Amino acid sequence: MADLVWPCGLFHCPDPVVTLIGNSQSGGIAIDGARSQTVDTSAGGSWRIQIDALLKSKESVLAAEAWLALIGSGVPSLILPLRQARSQVGGGDPARTFETSAFPARVTFDPADYTQAISLAVNSAAANRQTTIVLDCAGTIRAGKFSLHHGDRWRIYELVVKGATSGTDQTFEIRPPLRGAVAEGATAYMSYCFLHVHAEPGSFQIDYDGLSKATGRLQVTFVEARP
Repeated sequence: MADLVWPCGLFHCPDPVVTLIGNSQSGGIAIDGARSQTVDTSAGGSWRIQIDALLKSKESVLAAEAWLALIGSGVPSLILPLRQARSQVGGGDPARTFETSAFPARVTFDPADYTQAISLAVNSAAANRQTTIVLDCAGTIRAGKFSLHHGDRWRIYELVVKGATSGTDQTFEIRPPLRGAVAEGATAYMSYCFLHVHAEPGSFQIDYDGLSKATGRLQVTFVEARP
């Protein structure tokens, strides 16, 4: 059975609340190198994503009810896309046009700015606890999180400290620690991050507006699915 993908486009959903749990951090984010940062890598960490969406039509309510039934039937995991790239103004290459309700004020972007090649990856099991990765940053990095595909599942990582630069290669400290081998030349996806998740038990609910149940509000908390 193919992996299910959470249908972001069906529901009007502002930016979800994305939290890394089980991993401590002090100081401020220091991608620009201007502030100090301490990252505790011994604890590992996993992601929790809280979604609060508006159901603006009977169709979206029915879709939410269908997903509630599907997840309640015991689906082990699904892929959750987290978009970071703003949509492109119409008239461009159709393959590069993204229409998303999360960004009503659409702006132009170059998808190349949201993918980075990995120049140096950690490949041994023992070294996967290291927290640095080297990206080929020929352009400007436009997002703080990225996803990598580790064999059978997607994982999300976050850039927290900007380190040494060598040509277009840029070293970053990341969290949580790498969870699998990554080949050189692999792609770090930053426009849409992908994460294998499952719904936290009891977190999925629909609050209906009125007796007609034609509109409402969908709330669900996803937690990272571990192997």
